[in-house]
Amino acid sequence: CKSGKDRTAMAVTLEQSNILVKQFGMDATQQQEVLDIMRDRGTRRTNVQKNIQTDKYAFNKLQVLVLPKLLRPPEGTYGAGTT
Repeated sequence: CKSGKDRTAMAVTLEQSNILVKQFGMDATQQQEVLDIMRDRGTRRTNVQKNIQTDKYAFNKLQVLVLPKLLRPPEGTYGAGTT
């Protein structure tokens, strides 16, 4: 399912940001900002465009609301069609 790929994208970017904090000393207070940047402008967004011909993650508002905060896509990057 499309949202499954996008949940994977959220998990991968979270893991990448955790590595930045734990192994490279990035300040943990910057984690959400870095996540938003990666999810908005990074390769995961490009993958979405290639997979479903739109640059929106396949989440609806309810799905986003039930995700833990660090797994939520940035505002304006989700809402594409069928999940």
